Formats: sequence, structure tokens, C-alpha cells
Amino acid sequence: CGTNHTLALTSDGRVYAWGDNNLGQIGCGDNNDSICTPFKLQFSNNSIIESIYCCYDSSFAITSDGQVFSWGDNRGHELGHNITDKRVFKPRLIETIVDVKSICCSVYGIYFLTSKGIHKITERHEIIETNYQNFADLYANECQITYKTINVNEMNSISDNQFTELSTAGSGAYGTVFKVRHTLDDNIYAVKKVQFEDNMEEKEMMREVENLRKLDSDFVVKYKNSWTEGKQLYIQMEYCSQTLASVLRDKQLVFGRQSAEAMNLYEYFICCEIFRELLQCVRYLHELNPPFIHRDLKPDNILISYTSGNNTFVKLGDFGSATVNSRTFKSQTQGAATFKYMAPEAYSHNKYGLKSDIYSVGAIGMKLFDVNTGDCQRYKSTTFCEQFNNLQHFLTSMTESIADKRSTSGQVLDDYSQWSVDKHVITESKQEFNEILNKLKSNENTFFYECLLFKTESTDRVAKSLAEETQRCDSALDAIRKLVAAEEDRVKRRNPLTTNFNTDDIGAELTRVDHLVSAFQTDVQTLSKSGNSEVNVGELDDRVQHLRQRLASVKDQFGTQVLVPLVAKRTEAQRRSPGAQQTLMDKYPTIDQLRECIRQVAEMEDRLSELGQAYDLPALIIKADKCRAQKQAIDEFGRTVERCGQKLYELTDIVDKEYVNAFSYFLNILNARYGALVEWAARKLKYTDEFLATIQTGNYYSCWL
Repeated sequence: CGTNHTLALTSDGRVYAWGDNNLGQIGCGDNNDSICTPFKLQFSNNSIIESIYCCYDSSFAITSDGQVFSWGDNRGHELGHNITDKRVFKPRLIETIVDVKSICCSVYGIYFLTSKGIHKITERHEIIETNYQNFADLYANECQITYKTINVNEMNSISDNQFTELSTAGSGAYGTVFKVRHTLDDNIYAVKKVQFEDNMEEKEMMREVENLRKLDSDFVVKYKNSWTEGKQLYIQMEYCSQTLASVLRDKQLVFGRQSAEAMNLYEYFICCEIFRELLQCVRYLHELNPPFIHRDLKPDNILISYTSGNNTFVKLGDFGSATVNSRTFKSQTQGAATFKYMAPEAYSHNKYGLKSDIYSVGAIGMKLFDVNTGDCQRYKSTTFCEQFNNLQHFLTSMTESIADKRSTSGQVLDDYSQWSVDKHVITESKQEFNEILNKLKSNENTFFYECLLFKTESTDRVAKSLAEETQRCDSALDAIRKLVAAEEDRVKRRNPLTTNFNTDDIGAELTRVDHLVSAFQTDVQTLSKSGNSEVNVGELDDRVQHLRQRLASVKDQFGTQVLVPLVAKRTEAQRRSPGAQQTLMDKYPTIDQLRECIRQVAEMEDRLSELGQAYDLPALIIKADKCRAQKQAIDEFGRTVERCGQKLYELTDIVDKEYVNAFSYFLNILNARYGALVEWAARKLKYTDEFLATIQTGNYYSCWL
């Protein structure tokens, strides 16, 4: 909430606002009225909003890709736009900052938390870096809140404002997982909320906590903290934005493939990398001492989050059903796993061990590769037909009904080269590889692009290409600026109605460059995740920010110096054209018709005069009805008088002056006589109605007086 306005964010990224809009803080345009019903805001580029902020009489919104929109009070230049407007009535993108995670709105100023630290908006519209890396440092130094005042270890409750709940991330074996933001370090976490009824259930729930504490590895979701509130257990963990289930939902659409069709080389390579990492995760669990059995492996519990240290994406989550394998176990929990991915011995309540996880991994592999047992015909024409046949053999082995016949994760990994595709084969055709990278980069789900890029170790190639592309883009902006300057001169000198201006071509070029800069920003953000020390991400980011600022400047010049003057000039020329003049002349009364209006006023005066005295009740009622009818006719005639005045207003500066003077002369006569007539009719009707009322009430003495 701001001073007198409120923003609300829905789970699917829609933003609603209501309250005072005197400074544009609602974002619904220059409507100064209070907005009582929630108004849905529109954001350019179909941006998905992840968080919203109010500051007194201004508003901010952060998109899913770290960009910021702002609107409202700009009297102190606190919105981050290089404009002098005191109010911004609709959400406007701040062109000079990206990769924003959070915003601090306070009396001390507007601060943005990015991957590079804290940035601040100055009174000169500039966004500058500060010396702070997080809000904790900012609070301590700018707000005099010391580190001793804030005890991080005591910030355990999701319900006491130490976390801001952003959305529901999913459900686990025993509870619901929420996406939250920590109010102190401003990082995103996952918090699992588990309900228990008694001490026995609490001990059962705590098993997941104990399991996560023991499993400190990049193959497993990171455990952060845990605490209880009443009969609820909270587990704070690393947040992973995707699961294998979401990747599987998007995969066919991303690669434009039907389920009955064979994968192309690049999709198969990505699937192989996912499967290899899944096998590595399971091997890690099974090689612990004592070994762990997950018991609920399924796409929803396989998390996707990139770890640059070992260049992996896959992690295992939801250890509510996991147990150690000190001996063979018999299933003790109904529904401890999902039936589709459950080993036969698990759902038949027979004894089972590590091989039950192997069955689940094999079933997941079948889903991942769209394998139909015995059907390899669709892959005969591919270059990786042999690898696919080998893969199918391993998946069949892993899903054997008899546990002892199943291959282990280690055995399948040892034969990785037999069922996978080498990365050098993937990058062999540079042109085709670059085309598929660009296609994947344009998709909303960035996992496929990042996976192909990182797994083929192509970040150096992308960084080199990005450096070259930014130089070309800089040159393109130079050329566009020259076109804008030339077009500005043409707008000043040429007839706007007969000249073909190049505004469409310039606009198309600006749009093309805008898309390029957005793609460059995606590349920079992706490269920053890679952890490749040989790539100077900071320098590339500076280049992209420089391009973004230049693009904003050229856009502003094109809009203010070309488009706005051209529209104004064209509108004025059209208004003054002979055809437009004649249209206006035909639209309103002529001077002869104006004279006729004066004559009609005279007739109305005569008819009003004819309504003489009446002393008996019937005659007085008739007189009152006629008076009312005459008053109504006079009021209706007033619309004609208004149209005459409107004509004079619209034609004064574009028609012959003598005509305007003559029309003005007769219009003044009409206005004077019509004004007097209206006043006379109202007074006559008032007296008649009052006289009639006194007679009807029997107050004859008042009538006589």
C-alpha cells in the first residue's frame, strides 16, 4: 500500500490497483478521480510481473526477467525515467537498469537490489551503484539499524513477516511448498509447510528434515533451516524454479514435435544430459553409508536449478518418503510413492531396497525419451539410431519386474557413451547449432537454451558473438539516429499531406534493435550463470546497458522530434484543407439558417405572449400545459443555438474573416434574444405553476392578494 493507493498481484502475474490517482499512481491514465474498483494494469511486451511495490504516491513492478516498470509521482525524479514530466500516468519501463531482484522504497530514496549490488535513483534521473551488496548493509548504514538489532537466527517463522509469500510452488509427500522472499537478505527460498496431529506424526515428519541435513550435496536440494509452530513444521530450502515435470510439459512445444515423431539431435542430447544427471543423483544416494532410498522418484520431485560449480541442472527434492537402506525394507507407508513410477515390489508390499529407485528412474527415462517398448522404427533415419537402441535396452533393463535383474545407476552411467551423443557432434555444424540456440533462446522456458549452451561448453562462442553483435548494433543505432535527424528536417520542411515519410521504416528498425538488445540481455544473464572465468560478463553487460541507454535516447528523439510534430502538423493541415473546411461548413447551420433561427425565436416570443391571463381552474390548467410545452420547445431549440456557437469555435481560424464576422454578428443577436426568451419562459412557467397550486389547495385569499 502507498499513502492512498493499493496494488495487488495475482498468482499468474496480473496486477490490479485502486485508490487515489491524483499523481498517476494507479496507472490507469490521467484520470484524477479515485478508483474504487480494482483496475487491471497493462504492461508492454506482455511482461509477467513477479513483485510489486508502493512508495507514497508512486508504484513499481518487477518482471520475471528482472526489468522494472514505474509510474506515478515523478516530482522528485524518483521513477528512474529521463523525463521532466511530474506525473507518469501508465506503467513505463525503466530502460537503464536490469536484473533487479527487489526494491526498497523509503524516505531515504528508491533502491534496487541487483546481482551486482544495490543501485539508487538520483535527483538527476540517473541510476547509480552504491557501496552496498544487500539490503542488510543498506539498512545498517543508511537507516541506522545495526546488525546487532537484527538477529538472523531468530527469523524462523513464515507467519511473522520474516518471509513474504510469493506463490504456491507445489505439493510434496506430506505438505505444500511455498515460494517466499526473505525480508532481510532478500533472497528467494522454498518453504515447505507440513501439518501433523500428534508426536508420532511429528517424528515421522522430522524424518525429512534429518534426511536433508545429512544430504549436503549439489545432487540434492539445499537444506537451510527448519522450525515448528504449533502443529506445523516448516522446512526452508533452496528454491528451484522448475521441475522435470514442467520441462516435460514444454519440451515437445519448444522443439515443435509430436509425441509419435522422433526427436532431433539437439532434443535427444538435452534429454541424455538430464538423464545422466538424474542417474548421478541417484548414484550419490545409493553410495552413501548407509545408502539412502528415495522411494518417491517422479518428475515433480526432480528439481531443475543450475549449479555452475559442477555444470549440472538436476537435483532431487521431497525426501518425506526417503529412508536409509541398512537392510531391505518393507513398505510402511501407504502411497509412499506415485503408482506410475513405483516399482512392483513397492506397491505389492514385498520387501524392497535400492532397486526400487532404479525402477522409478527407468520409468522416468521412458517418459523423458518418449519410449514405446519395441518401437524403434521412427529413429532408423537418424544419426543416433544406434544410441537410441542402446538406451531403450538400458531402460528396459531398469524397469524389469524382478528387482535383481535391474541395472544399477552406476552400470548405466558407465555405459554413457553407448547411449548418448558427444557434444562435439552437436556443435559440428556451426550454422545449424547457432540457429537452434537462437530458437531456444527466444522461448519463454530458458532451461533448454541454457542446457544446450552450458553442456556443449559454448559460452566462449556466445560471448565472442555477443561482443561482435553489440558493435554492429551500436553502428545500427548510429545509422538510425542519422535517419531520425534527416526525418526531423523533412517534417519541418515538407507538406505532411503529400509527403511519404520514412517513419514506418525507422520504427521497424528501432523494433528490430530493441529485440536484439533484449536478446543480448538474455545472453548476459545466461553467461553470468555459467561461472566461466574466461568470459568477461561485466564488460559485456556494460556494453548492453550502453546500447539500452542509446536505444532509449534514439526512441525518445524519434518520438518527440519526429512522430509528435508530424502528427500535430498533419492534423492541422487536414483541418485546414478545403475538403475539411467544406465538411465543417456542411455540418453546421449557414448564415441564412442563422437568420431563420432568429426568426424562430421571434415566433416563440409571440406564442409566449399569447398565453394571457386565466381566472378559472380549467383555463389555468390549459395555460400551464401550453406553457410547459412551449418551455420544452425552447429548450430543444437550444441545441441548435449551441451548434451555431460550436461552428464559430471550429471555423474561426480557417475560413474567410468576413464570413466569420457576419456569422458572429448574427450569432450574438441569436444568443441575446434566445437567452432572454429562456429566462422569460422559465419565469412565466414558474408563476403559472405557483398560481395553479394555490387554487388547487383552496387558498383563494392568497390568489386574490
